[in-house]
Amino acid sequence: MANLQGYRGGAVGSMLNHWTRHYGDPDQEKYRYNNQRIDKSRTHLNYSLFERADPVGFIRTRVAEADAAPRRTANVVSDWVITLPRNDRLAGREQEFFQAAFDFIKSYVGEENVVGFWVHRDETSDHAHCAFVPLCEQASTTNDKSQPLLNKDGSPKVDAKGTPMYKRVPKLDEH
Repeated sequence: MANLQGYRGGAVGSMLNHWTRHYGDPDQEKYRYNNQRIDKSRTHLNYSLFERADPVGFIRTRVAEADAAPRRTANVVSDWVITLPRNDRLAGREQEFFQAAFDFIKSYVGEENVVGFWVHRDETSDHAHCAFVPLCEQASTTNDKSQPLLNKDGSPKVDAKGTPMYKRVPKLDEH
């Protein structure tokens, strides 16, 4: 019912094109998608529950606000894909289902990180994409040189380069 996928910086434009279905190209004639099961006659049924005015700028700003710059291989945007279950009790209540899913996800990842929530009704099964910038709070840590890590035989643990390993502890600031 739900699937999470992460994307590097180079894929952001392509994914935004897919999520928004190129609002400037309603007939879907200019762009081609890997998923050829898109029914262009149903694309007008797609809608958005939430969308940033400048999603690319928003993603860049949120990533720049992070304490550390991401690695080239880091996910800068993630996408929850939520598929509408085949259930008779949901007949006619699809929008209510997707709204509940969006409310849950934005409370889970933080509304300040959400890029957009797009519902696609033009593919084999109705589903939604919730794109967000995957930022997390993580305390800075450092090696405590007074606490070396030891092997079972009591000898100091070393990494592949032969450098001694120490217990990681929260980094303290000047206060």
